[in-house]
Amino acid sequence: MGIPKGGIIVPLVTPFDSENEVDLDGLGANVDSLITTGVTGLMCLATTGEAQSLNLRERKSVVEVTLAAADEKLPVIVGVGHTDVRETHELAEFATQLGAAGLFVITPYFYRYSAEQHARYFESLAQRVELPIMAYNSTYTGTPLTPDIVDRLVESSSIAAIKDGNQAQVGEIARRFDDQLGVFCARDVYLLETLASGGHGAVAFAANALPEALVAIVEAWIEGDVERARALQWAINPLVNHLVSFTFPSAVKAVTDLAGRVGGPTREPITPVGAEDRAALDATLAEVKRSLDGLERRVAST
Repeated sequence: MGIPKGGIIVPLVTPFDSENEVDLDGLGANVDSLITTGVTGLMCLATTGEAQSLNLRERKSVVEVTLAAADEKLPVIVGVGHTDVRETHELAEFATQLGAAGLFVITPYFYRYSAEQHARYFESLAQRVELPIMAYNSTYTGTPLTPDIVDRLVESSSIAAIKDGNQAQVGEIARRFDDQLGVFCARDVYLLETLASGGHGAVAFAANALPEALVAIVEAWIEGDVERARALQWAINPLVNHLVSFTFPSAVKAVTDLAGRVGGPTREPITPVGAEDRAALDATLAEVKRSLDGLERRVAST
């Protein structure tokens, strides 16, 4: 299938049970519930999926279940980045064998790398596997993917898409590479801004709870209904901003539960959202749903 050219890609939460083990049944149910929502793809083992808190055996089981549940109805992009490059390569090859649509690769983290080391990391992986790669220019890593490094990676066909955590350069990335590179924002509040800058969509963590609302923003933009796209973006922003006010992704998992999917607790040292904060999240979710319903009623009456 390949990496989607645009739209909403859902970075799936990894559900845990009461014993803090991976809830594979819950994960499969979440995937199944997203198939008909209009999202263009699914992503497992991203930051939202707590990949760095899972061992290699667990990560492989998440890949297996996600691909089986998606059943080729949606493309699945697999996060493979790790501090041990050998595990990155092993998981990339595993995902390739199981039929993943692409790989999601965070920039190398913990150490600070030179531009040359940074580029060679992606180029080396691209030479090992045939799957397209979405690079994650993450603000978590401290080693940015600059437009010049991206230029080298596009020229060498090492990446096919980018999730850019530096919103200040999204417009420049989109301008330089146009349709050569899928450009996705990393924070849902920037979806409309990204589309207006020439980008293509979002890897949207709030889509674990409200996928249809985010899809509707993209659809409105494509249809040329800028006013509706803006109203939808403004309606969902309070929830997105509330979600990132907690240690990530604890609130995303809580709101996934509140929306009727399976989130479960986070793994230590990240602590789950407490009862009071969970109630506040529930109130924000309800208010956002009311706003979205109001927009739908106004559209239906015109």
